[in-house]
Order: sequence, then C-alpha cells, then structure tokens
Amino acid sequence: MKDVYWVVEANGKEIGAMTLDEFEDIHKSVKANWMNRIVAVIRFFFFPAYKKTGLYWPEIEEEVKALLQVRTDAPLTIKFVRGEMPTQIRLL
Repeated sequence: MKDVYWVVEANGKEIGAMTLDEFEDIHKSVKANWMNRIVAVIRFFFFPAYKKTGLYWPEIEEEVKALLQVRTDAPLTIKFVRGEMPTQIRLL
C-alpha cells in the first residue's frame, strides 16, 4: 500500500498502519517532544478517543500492556517500520 507511512509493531505483533496524513495530523497536534509523539502514535492505534486528550505514557502504560497481553513488569518495545528503516523504541 503506497499510502501507508508507518507500520507499528509491538513486541513482534503488528498492531496497525498509519497514512502520511494521519502521521502529520499527530505531529501538528502534539508538542515537539519525541516521547509525546510516540505516545500519540500509540494512542492512535489503541485509544482513538484519547487522540486529542492530555493523556501521556504513564497514564496508559498498563492499558496498552494489557491489550498486548504483556506482563505488567515486562518492558514494552514498539517498532515503527517505515520502508526498510525500522526505528525501535523501548518503553520501560
């Protein structure tokens, strides 16, 4: 699909894909802090209703891990795959 910009995987499980327009909407609406943008991308896939709220990673960490069926004491790794250049982010 040529309009897909990022495919997001969590702990090896694909959770969705995002178009360039959706990606740009997130970057316009979130302050220029990389961690906040990552969290906004996570919210985009897991919690669409939170897209425009002030919830950040500490408030949604347990819910995200529960959705991924990850032990709550295990680190969560999110991999953003864009073309052939994946970016891996470990959220502790």
